[in-house]
Amino acid sequence: MPTNLVLPFKHNNITFDFGAVELLHPSLVKYQYILEGYDRNWSPVSSQTFANFGNIREGTYRFKVRAQRPNENWSEPIIYTF
Repeated sequence: MPTNLVLPFKHNNITFDFGAVELLHPSLVKYQYILEGYDRNWSPVSSQTFANFGNIREGTYRFKVRAQRPNENWSEPIIYTF
């Protein structure tokens, strides 16, 4: 993962790919994410393992993603600031 990522303004689209380790039932893992500074709320719960953001304005953002394995609580969010 790049550290101290700075993108030129003309590159205002970004995609995050993510995943959690679940050996027995990987298709049952659910995710939520939020891009602070862009979104107001967490995304709907989904099994989708990527997030696309477009037309991002200049600024500092924090991408957070969390996972929920079958029959368990949500994980602590992983945070990436750029």
